[in-house]
Amino acid sequence: MKTIKYLGVLIDSDMKFVSHINCITNIISRNIGMMARTRQCVTKVQLLQLYNSLIFPYINYCCFIWGSNYGCQIQKLIILQKRFMRIIEGIFLPQSSNPIFKKYNVLKVNEIAHMQILLIMHRYLLNELPAAIKNLIQPAPQPHHSTRQVNHFQTNFSTKNYRLFTFACMGPKLWNNIISRNFAENDVPRSKLTFKKYVKGYFMDRIV
Repeated sequence: MKTIKYLGVLIDSDMKFVSHINCITNIISRNIGMMARTRQCVTKVQLLQLYNSLIFPYINYCCFIWGSNYGCQIQKLIILQKRFMRIIEGIFLPQSSNPIFKKYNVLKVNEIAHMQILLIMHRYLLNELPAAIKNLIQPAPQPHHSTRQVNHFQTNFSTKNYRLFTFACMGPKLWNNIISRNFAENDVPRSKLTFKKYVKGYFMDRIV
């Protein structure tokens, strides 16, 4: 399998981003090991600051490209996130880490990817996307009769599984499932900050 590095992202020939995920998994694993050895010397707030400095940037960078992936691919990163959440609170398995994610307002890898995709879709409404990206998505045709739910975008389909994780397919699907169900198109918040807070709150509310 051939791999090239472009703007900090390792791209495999099969477009599954296995090499990139493995690379940042190794880096994050080392950083967590280092932070685990210092947990007795720092506060919880400082540990969270270390997370935002040494772990989050690797997960957050271009996550919408590689983070929307097969569950088996990103599960290793989610496990590392859970391990660090337990380090912060000083708890161990089998205690759930989900309450800690909610306590510190931290999203998991797949949720970060989905939030980034929705933020890009929001820029479509603001007419801020380059034409090459804007042309990947199309508004949904308006129904001739009143319905309880009106999708804002036309959903794209593909016979190739890997393409279902791309922005062209995931963007309209996520938007219709999350935003269209809660807002009429004209009622979607135009403020980027307000919209981002809503999306993050949506995902945080679903952590149990």
